Parts: sequence; C-alpha cells; structure tokens
Amino acid sequence: MNLAEGYEAEAFRYLLKPLQREKLWEALDLFLVRRRRGQRYWTVETPEGQKRVAPAEIRYLESFGHTCLLYTPEACFQVKKGISEIEKELGILGLSVYRTHRSYLVNLAQVTAVGRDRAALAGGSFVPVSRAQYQGLNRAFIRLFRREG
Repeated sequence: MNLAEGYEAEAFRYLLKPLQREKLWEALDLFLVRRRRGQRYWTVETPEGQKRVAPAEIRYLESFGHTCLLYTPEACFQVKKGISEIEKELGILGLSVYRTHRSYLVNLAQVTAVGRDRAALAGGSFVPVSRAQYQGLNRAFIRLFRREG
C-alpha cells in the first residue's frame, strides 16, 4: 500500500517493521485519546437536571407523551422531550435512528435482528415493530450494515 492508498483507508499512523512494542502502544494510546476527543455528546434535560449522553450508547427510547425513557447499556432515565424532537436532534448528531413504532425509536447500530413484530437489540432487549414499519426498518438495518461492512 502506498501513502495515497493509506489515506483512502483512513490510516491513523504508520508503524515500520520490525515492529517495536513501545511504538505500537504509543500509537494505540494516541488513537484512543483522539477518538475520545472527537466523541460528541448529547445533553438532555432529566428530572434530576442536565445529563450528558454519548449517542452511540443509546439503545432505544420509549415515548410517554411529552417525555421519553432513554435506555443505554448502563442506565435508563427520563428525558423531558417528545420522541419526534429527539429523533430530529439525534439525526443532526449523525446517529442512525429508526422509529419502529409510534412510541419507540431505536439506534440502528444497536439492532441485532429484525422480526415481523419486534427487533432484537444488543444486550438482549426487544422493541416492538409495527406492521407499517417492518419493511422500512428491515431495509434501513440492511443498508446500515452493508455500509459498515
């Protein structure tokens, strides 16, 4: 691979052979620091006050009128916003979300399987899928993983 091809592959750092262990660890540490720095957060209003959430950690949201329950691998908490407003905000942040049902919004990256009446998510949870949303969800799921694969 030449230098130009390395940039096309989004290479982070070049390591020369023979590989030196210290150089490898240094490169990995620097990559993690830069990755954390580039991570975006979404700030939401909860009954307890402002909370910061990494969008990629969101599994799904469940709507209850003008509030939602937000589920992550570590927590579940109430957000003082409606599901449509949340859907727009997460889209602006670049998170691929899909409305599986009028009351459910999923992070497509957390979906592990799509069935006719429910979608399986990472961590073993499920969300309902309405009949009207099944085909669109299935297409969005396939499109996302073709793009990432």
